[in-house]
Amino acid sequence: MATVSGVGTSLVQIRADQNSNAAAPKGTISLRRLSHKIPKPARKEYEKGWSLRRQSRLDEAQVHYRRALELDPQFVEAANDLGALYFMQSHYDDSLQALERALAIESESAPVLANLSANMMATGRYAEAGLLARRALAVDPVAVRTRYLYGLSSRASQKKYDAETQSLLEEAARSIPHAHLVLANLYRAKGDRTAARGALEIHLAARKSQPDPQRPQIESWLKSLH
Repeated sequence: MATVSGVGTSLVQIRADQNSNAAAPKGTISLRRLSHKIPKPARKEYEKGWSLRRQSRLDEAQVHYRRALELDPQFVEAANDLGALYFMQSHYDDSLQALERALAIESESAPVLANLSANMMATGRYAEAGLLARRALAVDPVAVRTRYLYGLSSRASQKKYDAETQSLLEEAARSIPHAHLVLANLYRAKGDRTAARGALEIHLAARKSQPDPQRPQIESWLKSLH
């Protein structure tokens, strides 16, 4: 029986706004984030990188993020976002190095922990991905993307679907279309072909106007479930 898999979600760009606390959930802003003042030259380089990232000029954005880190080695947003850019280009080792640097700066940053979890998922280190996602959820329990990553890692590491995994994925599917594909696998494994078809149909409808290289495979899988 066909299946479709994958992380299905990009890494979190923290975005260092003027208050420099955009990444922290309310009530969990770290003392480091409150006390650390980002030098203006480093912030300027970071903003250039952010602007280029929005234009999908990733290689150029990386240059400015690296300059920002040279000017301010404690610039957690720059380290995190550099790791995210490497991840988007499938440079997982470079991504891991940058994200571990960000975590060394701020060990309880929920976005950094979630990004590391995604990196571990992409490289097949599922148990570690789950531990990192759980740590991220301890800081920010309502982060949908992190709950999705935790559900994915639980399934991948345990080779089974439990009630918690299903609940996490169903919640994530409200805002992450790819979660419907994982849910289709779950429902099929439970023998619920009707629910599996429904999950696939929702996914296809949500991405109707977007390029999707997996569409032929998904449509073939859907046909097999009728």
